[in-house]
Amino acid sequence: MKTKIKLRQVQFLDEALKNAVEHDQISPDQAEQVLGNYAVSEGFNAMKAWLGIGAVLVGVGLLFLVWANWAAIPNFGRVVLIVVVLSLSLGVAYVWRMTQPVTATAFWYLSAIIYGAGLFLIVESYQLQVTQSYIFFLWALGAIVLGTLKPTGWMFFMATALLALSIMVGFYDALMIRTAVVLAGLLVINKYLAPRLLFTAALIGLGLLWYYHIMQYFDVKTLYVSWGYLTIGVLLYHLPIPFNRKACQQLGLVSLGIGGFILTFPAIWAEIGAFSSGNIVSTLFVLSFIGYLLWLLGRVEPLTLGIIAALLLRYSLDERYSIALRATIFIIGGLVLLAGGFYFERKHHRGARHVH
Repeated sequence: MKTKIKLRQVQFLDEALKNAVEHDQISPDQAEQVLGNYAVSEGFNAMKAWLGIGAVLVGVGLLFLVWANWAAIPNFGRVVLIVVVLSLSLGVAYVWRMTQPVTATAFWYLSAIIYGAGLFLIVESYQLQVTQSYIFFLWALGAIVLGTLKPTGWMFFMATALLALSIMVGFYDALMIRTAVVLAGLLVINKYLAPRLLFTAALIGLGLLWYYHIMQYFDVKTLYVSWGYLTIGVLLYHLPIPFNRKACQQLGLVSLGIGGFILTFPAIWAEIGAFSSGNIVSTLFVLSFIGYLLWLLGRVEPLTLGIIAALLLRYSLDERYSIALRATIFIIGGLVLLAGGFYFERKHHRGARHVH
């Protein structure tokens, strides 16, 4: 299987191999063999972007056009109109899937938009007792089906965003089981059909939102919710997950950063009587957490600088501390950030020198 790299990288490699052949360092056959191991990745495609935006504009335009004349159309006619328009869009996408694949993909996106808009319009027409959360959920299922017919990472990314909307608009409804089933299915799809790093990150983000939804539904104390985020983040970062490990580690840092930041507040610890005011235990936690962040900083994780900066801002705005102490925190924190930036720059230059 060929390794996909960017066009400019292929061009650079081609020039380097030609230079090596000219200086009799390798044979032409060897150069061709090396170059044959690589293929140009798609990267940003302006044509896809234009067609994708065009599909969205057409979908929104049709929605407004239908909405403006919706009252004049009988209920059955509304259903027929939506089905006909959706069928036409799907038909064009299917017919052009081989000859005009980029345009066909745009029509897959247009079909997903028409399907979602149709759900909302039909529910309103027949005054169905269906929540917005459930409509977004059905829309996400439709996007998953379309994405399976025409595997594309952006369609699955759209389904993930729709599932997130389903959770947010129905935050206090019982959405745990159905979301878990679809999330598990999307993880399988991510593994075998659309192994994009961005899709993996989106799914992890959806999982973190789903976790928070469960905690809020069962009215779990913030202390335990925060510890959960911290634990999930540490596991995501340290477990040897082989698939898209970089996305797991970065989202793990985000999760542990959220949990750790919340746990710096004494009032969170005071939610349970065992810690009275929470001052002592929160201070001990902060010291341990900062030590862990500094250790992560030593592993060249720039995102930890953002977490440290957030902690600095949190303490600088805490009016319980004197101006002098807050200024000292600013100075020490600034020095840590400068030292971290200096360290990362040195590591970067060393890596660049090693490559050259």
